[in-house]
Amino acid sequence: AILGKIENVRLDSAKEGFEAGEKTISFNPHVVILDIKLPGIDGYEVCRRIKSREETKNVKVVAVTAYGSMEDKKKALASGADYYFQKPVKTEQFLKTVQNLLP
Repeated sequence: AILGKIENVRLDSAKEGFEAGEKTISFNPHVVILDIKLPGIDGYEVCRRIKSREETKNVKVVAVTAYGSMEDKKKALASGADYYFQKPVKTEQFLKTVQNLLP
């Protein structure tokens, strides 16, 4: 809902990891906001798959998670995430980051 504050943005969502990966291909987004804790394929694996495919490797991935350890952050970034936010997300900083990733 907070992404609705950004003008001229189309949004889509997925309820689990496999669907998130499939929608990344079909929706062709500039940015994916990816929760790490997803049913099925976790966000780490979804991120690796996004970054490993030729047609999606340039999609920016913003990982969002309730996991807060430095190890979790390192794992998200090592999976290919461009940015990492721990919940609860600071709205202003999050929106600014996403806006800066948009063309």
